[in-house]
This record gives sequence, structure tokens and C-alpha cells, in this order.
Amino acid sequence: MTVNAGILIDDKTKRRVRTSAAGGHTGPLAGMVTPAYIVSGLFFFTPLIDIVTNVWPLTPGVVSWRYGAAGASANYLISVVFGMFLACCTAALAGHGRTLRVLAVTSCVTALAILLVAGEFALDVAQIKDLVPPTELDMFTIGAAKAELKFIASAAGFIVLGVCAWRAAKRVGAAHT
Repeated sequence: MTVNAGILIDDKTKRRVRTSAAGGHTGPLAGMVTPAYIVSGLFFFTPLIDIVTNVWPLTPGVVSWRYGAAGASANYLISVVFGMFLACCTAALAGHGRTLRVLAVTSCVTALAILLVAGEFALDVAQIKDLVPPTELDMFTIGAAKAELKFIASAAGFIVLGVCAWRAAKRVGAAHT
């Protein structure tokens, strides 16, 4: 496809490609872009709201609070990653290059934040470990390892999404020039 005087032209048929007022293609998925963005936002933001409300009041100076808050938040990360994935797919399919770039940067910043939380969580685990009764130490260790694994896997997912969204934004930009 090429652009001639601001009009998208199909290279094979030499005909104008119908587009919506927002610039996206009118096809079977055209009406699904806005709902897909809304659903992806729900998957991304609802777990974040749940995390904050579950650990309120915030007392980050208390190591046991930090341990509990971080451990609980690890359980919500898969929904947040899925929300970002859905938003990236929607933006790529709709040809929203700027949105892809914003999502790419947001993904990478989120990955960095998760890695910082994972590092802090590991330090908190080391501090609290001595307070755990010996009979519960195995379960404590397994729980901490599961949470760390979730943090690392989610951060990796966000990094991959960020890189892929950035590359997709370049391809979208190249397709429209």
C-alpha cells in the first residue's frame, strides 16, 4: 500500500483503501478496537487497584508489610501482563504506531519497576527468614521462590512486549509512508 496525496492506495488493485475517520481500516475488526482497548485497560489497571486496596494502609517502613505486599502483588501480575499484551496486539492490528511506542516504553518501565520490587522482596525475605518458625520454613521458602519466579517471568514478559511493540511501531510507520 502506498499513500498518494494523503489517500491510502492498494498497490495491487490501484484502488483507494477505505479507512475510518480515525485512520484505521474499515473491516471486520474495525468496530472492536475501542472495546479491545477498554478491556486491555481493565486487565492492566484493575489488578493494580486491587493490590493497593489489599495492602492499605501503606506502611513501607515495616519489613513484614513490604514482604506481604510484594508477595500478594506477585499473584496479580499475569493479568497486568495480559492487559499489556492485548493493548499491544490491538494497537498493532489497528496500525496505531504512536500507541505502540507508548505501550513499548510503558512495558519497559513496568519491567524495571517489577525488577526493583523483586530485588527488594529478596532482601525482605532474607530479613524475615530468621523470624519464621523452623516447622514453617519450607513453606516460607517455597512461597518466596514462587513470588520471585512470578516477578522475573512478568518482567521478562514486559521486556519482550516492549521490544516487540517498538519494532511493530516501526513497521506500522514504514507501512504508512
